[in-house]
Amino acid sequence: LGGSAALHLASFAISKEFKPIDGVIVENSFTSIDDVVDVHFSMLKNFKFLLTENWDSMKSVSTIGNAVDEATMRGDVISPKLLFVSGRKDEIVPPKMMDNLYDEAKVHNLKATLIKFENGDHNMTWLENEYFSRLCAWINNN
Repeated sequence: LGGSAALHLASFAISKEFKPIDGVIVENSFTSIDDVVDVHFSMLKNFKFLLTENWDSMKSVSTIGNAVDEATMRGDVISPKLLFVSGRKDEIVPPKMMDNLYDEAKVHNLKATLIKFENGDHNMTWLENEYFSRLCAWINNN
């Protein structure tokens, strides 16, 4: 839930006009719990109405984008940067979900970057070559 919680917190802070969030790094995260159910528990899809929390990361990204637009219309400048880190061999969260989150950020003209690690899986992407150097480069340049 880490990536989804981070996006939710950022969307809440930005939309409520708290101190702006400068950046969020999300790694191997899902678009929503609903979508995870569809992928891993398709036999339960008719029972998704029982979910009490959906952790809709797509909505969180959209909320961030809308809040940035509203701030711009007021004359405020906020520009949170989003880094999406994707292990392309993730066996738990399909990498397409990370692509979708990145695409949603771009639809809202957010400053978003997608870094792909072709051999990274869900829990070991951080062991990939150049992982730390690429993240550090993003942090230093943003």
